[in-house]
Amino acid sequence: MSTSPWIFALGLLAQGLFSARMLVQWLLSEKEKKVVNPTVFWVLSLIASLLFFVYGWLRQDFALMLGQIIGYCAYVWNLDAKGVWRPLGRWRPAVAGLLLAVPGGSVRSSVNRKTASVSVFPAQTRSPSCRSTSRAI
Repeated sequence: MSTSPWIFALGLLAQGLFSARMLVQWLLSEKEKKVVNPTVFWVLSLIASLLFFVYGWLRQDFALMLGQIIGYCAYVWNLDAKGVWRPLGRWRPAVAGLLLAVPGGSVRSSVNRKTASVSVFPAQTRSPSCRSTSRAI
């Protein structure tokens, strides 16, 4: 499977953000002379996780997408525990949901009389190695 340079660049950017969060935490911990948990660490984690999710979607890698959703929930929880979401007030659930929005057409299901088929990826971009699961009704 050939990967577009833009998809590759997105993956590198996401990995760069994950690396940057560790560097930021390390430098701030050294400055404070103790282990610190800065808000910017969780913000960079959240952004990188979203970018990795899109990267996984573009590469049709469900395992990567699932892993990023699990991490995303942890990052949102930690930002909420630190009080970052409180200024958003009643808009907090909408913003968290919007951040998790999947690009249009990412989930498609088709059902006919003989088989039920559910695919995580659009049919026109699905590779032969990523077949939908089918079962008789």
